Amino acid sequence: VVDLRSVKPIDTDTILASVARTGRLLAVGEAFPWGGVCSEVLARVSSEGFHLLDAPPQRLNSKDTPIPYHPNLWTAHRPTADAIVETLRGLLAD
Repeated sequence: VVDLRSVKPIDTDTILASVARTGRLLAVGEAFPWGGVCSEVLARVSSEGFHLLDAPPQRLNSKDTPIPYHPNLWTAHRPTADAIVETLRGLLAD
């Protein structure tokens, strides 16, 4: 698990070292699934560390919808711990 505390500059070496150890990448974030930090992480790993991957890199972001105001909808809008575990299990099964 790599927790990117800062993204400017982004620590590509640490990310690639983690991918080299596991052969997998799941980028999780609360932003939209396009044009964000997760997209940049996937792009860098795909271009600089493709040979390290044993499975397709994946990302788990908020839903690509307008941000809801109702608390229940807002909770459903973001990635949950259960969604992360389910996605990881699928990634490890590849």
